[in-house]
Amino acid sequence: MKDIQYVLLETKEECLIGEITEIRYSNGNFFINDLNTTQSILVFNHNGDFVYKINRPGNGPGEYATPGSFDVDEFGNVYIMGLGSRKLIKYSNNGARFEEFGIDYMVNEFMVLEKDKILVNCPFTGGNSQVGIAILDLKNKSITELTPFRKPYDDMQTMHFGVNSFFRSSNKILFNPHYSNIVYEIENEKSREYLHFNDKLIPPAEDILNLNPRNPESVSNLVSSGRYVVDISSAFEINNFITLTILRGTSNIIFISKKTGNIICTSKLDDKLYLGENAILGVTEESFISKIPPRLVLSKEWTEKVRSGDLGPETKKKLLNITELSNPILVLFKLEDF
Repeated sequence: MKDIQYVLLETKEECLIGEITEIRYSNGNFFINDLNTTQSILVFNHNGDFVYKINRPGNGPGEYATPGSFDVDEFGNVYIMGLGSRKLIKYSNNGARFEEFGIDYMVNEFMVLEKDKILVNCPFTGGNSQVGIAILDLKNKSITELTPFRKPYDDMQTMHFGVNSFFRSSNKILFNPHYSNIVYEIENEKSREYLHFNDKLIPPAEDILNLNPRNPESVSNLVSSGRYVVDISSAFEINNFITLTILRGTSNIIFISKKTGNIICTSKLDDKLYLGENAILGVTEESFISKIPPRLVLSKEWTEKVRSGDLGPETKKKLLNITELSNPILVLFKLEDF
C-alpha cells in the first residue's frame, strides 16, 4: 500500500451521517449515500468540509418517497430515483434546482450515461421484465437491451443477496447481473465482457428457486457451504488494479493486478498503515475509498493500532481526537504493484 490519506468528514448538526452505503467522487467532492438512514445525499469536499446536502423525502415535485438508487454525472449533478418510482430527479450541482423525468418503467437501480440516457437493471411495467440490463432514453422513452433477461435469476420474486449490480469508477461503469459469472463494462452504449470466473461457481437454477427468506435454512445452506458465488457486491477499477467484493461463504475483498494477473486479499494489506473497514465504498481517480465508522474508535485495539502504526504525528493526533459522535473517517489508499 502507499499514499494513504485519512479524510475526517466535518461533523455538525446539518451534516450528521447515519450510514454510508456507497460513495461517488466527482469534481473534487465526495457524494455520500445515506439514503437508508437520513434519506440524504451529503456532499463534502476533498478536505472533508461539508458543502451541501439533498434531503427531500416526500411525494411532491423534486421529492422522493422511498429512497432507492442514486448517481452523479461528470458535472456534479445528482440523480435520485425512488424505490419502485416512475420518476428520476436530477438536482443541480449545488442542490438548489431540480428537473424531473417521468419514465414508463419501474426501476430499482440505474446509472447515468450521456445524452439523457441511463443504464437500468431489469426495468418492468408489470409482472417481470422482459429484458435484463438495458439503456433507457429519457427523451424518447425508448429502451435498448444490452443483456437478456435470465429466468429465474432476474425474476422479481427471486431472492437476491446484493443490493447493487452497477458500480462506477469515474467514467467507467461495471455491472454484474445477479448470479452471473461475468462482469460487464459499458463502452459506447454497448456492453462487453470485462472479466469472468468459472461458471461452475454460479448456483444452479433449482437452488435459486428453493431460496425462501422465511426459511433461513434454505438461505444458509446455499451461502455457508462456500461452494457458490452468490453475489458480487462491489467492482471498481483504478489505474492498473481491480477490486471485487465476493460473497462466497463469507464476504471476501480481492485486488487484481491488471499488469500481472496476480490476486491478493485484504488480509495482505499493511495493518500498520491501513486502519479502515473491510469494505470498498467507491474510488477517486487514483485511490480506493474505505471508511472508519465512529463505533470503531471505541475499540482499544483500534486505538492501539493508531498509536503504534506507521503514521505521522499530525495524523495520529487527528485520529485519536475522533469520538463516537463524529462523522465517519474516509480512508483513501493506493496499491503498489504486486
